[in-house]
Amino acid sequence: MHEMSYCIKIVDEVLKCCNENNIKTVTSINVSVGKMTGCVDELLQNAFKAAKKNTILKDAKLNLTSQEVVATCLDCNKDYIPEREYNYACPICKGFNSRIIKGRNCVVENIIGE
Repeated sequence: MHEMSYCIKIVDEVLKCCNENNIKTVTSINVSVGKMTGCVDELLQNAFKAAKKNTILKDAKLNLTSQEVVATCLDCNKDYIPEREYNYACPICKGFNSRIIKGRNCVVENIIGE
């Protein structure tokens, strides 16, 4: 279950931010989860419950937002959402020379607390 490793990183990042900003209590954490991470929301929520125990995040709610996969075509320089229907090729120039620019990461967008 790789969701636990993501949650441990989320908790570590949030605790570091709380320490740097003198935040004593966290009520919610908003996280953007890229579709290419392979994470399942329900498993992330369960892993978060375990990862936050005995921390200032113990009462925090984890809010998840799905992040679409976006690629940049290196032939025509356009961004697009790769689709299986088109064999993940650029829908504009039909090229396969691309780079994923969004959708691989799990990012803490913001923290709500005092």
